[in-house]
Amino acid sequence: MAVKIHLTAFATVLLSLFLLSLAGMILVPFLPAVVEELFGAQGGEMVQLQTSHVPTLLDVQGMEEERRQVQKEIVDMTGYW
Repeated sequence: MAVKIHLTAFATVLLSLFLLSLAGMILVPFLPAVVEELFGAQGGEMVQLQTSHVPTLLDVQGMEEERRQVQKEIVDMTGYW
């Protein structure tokens, strides 16, 4: 004998949201960690993009880390800044 469960509209929405969030948690690790720029490669556009590149947050963080490393190495070599 099958048991019939009757859900209200609110319960149906909550259950749907729960299942969608569960599916999202399962699928997120399989997505690429960082997607910086998605462009099709036709030839010259990548050269153009490199010449008019606006630094991303990762670029700025990398430049800051490099600056700190250079300052640290100068202090290590000379004893002061």
